[in-house]
Amino acid sequence: MTYDRQALKEELKRDEGNKRFLYDDNTGEPPALTFMNGRAGKLTGGVGWNFTDNGLPPFIVDQLLDLGIDQAALDVHALLPEWENLSDARQRVLLNLAFNMGRNTLAQFRIFLRAMQDGEFEAAAVALKDSRWFTQVGKDRSDHLLKKIVEG
Repeated sequence: MTYDRQALKEELKRDEGNKRFLYDDNTGEPPALTFMNGRAGKLTGGVGWNFTDNGLPPFIVDQLLDLGIDQAALDVHALLPEWENLSDARQRVLLNLAFNMGRNTLAQFRIFLRAMQDGEFEAAAVALKDSRWFTQVGKDRSDHLLKKIVEG
């Protein structure tokens, strides 16, 4: 693959956030108390790992990011097999989108994917801008990804 993985990681950290503690994806707030278990009311997972007090160690956060990027690459390849022929910036946009929404949701962006495949990058940007995704992820993220699609 030809994309700049470190640049993608920094972009995803900016776009997705980089938190060591669990949070609600919709609100950014800690999970409701109904999700907590254990007598002390601590959010626990894995083999007794106390997320409430310990969060995730930074190296685990980075490993999860790498795992997510690897899955996104598989998903993008399944949807757009020749994606590696695109510029580094456009590859990172596709990975960013797949990381954010997953293969099944990204697959629904047929007009966008077809435009990317055909090298019609202005049309691809318009297709994304006309989607609910554009407003759901926030102006900063959507604007910088659309710019990368158009400018390459």
